[in-house]
Amino acid sequence: MCKGQILEEDLGALNFDRIIYVGDGGEDYCPTTHMRQGSDTVLARNNFALAKKIATTPIKAKLREWESDEHVLRISKEIL
Repeated sequence: MCKGQILEEDLGALNFDRIIYVGDGGEDYCPTTHMRQGSDTVLARNNFALAKKIATTPIKAKLREWESDEHVLRISKEIL
C-alpha cells in the first residue's frame, strides 16, 4: 500500500485541522499529492529527491525545506 493511500484513509477517518508531513525520498511524493491547500505543510529535505520532485511537479500544500532535525523542530513550532 502506498503512503498516499494511507494518508487519504487517515484524512477521511479523522478530523485534522492540519497535517505536517516530513520526508526526503522520492517515495514521499505520493502522499504529498493528497494534502490540502491552505492548511497542510510538507517539510522536504533540502536538495533531496522529494524537494527536487516538488520543484518540478508542484503540490497544493505549503512547502518548507529543511536541513537538520533541529530545523524540522523549529519549522514545526512556527507552524503550530
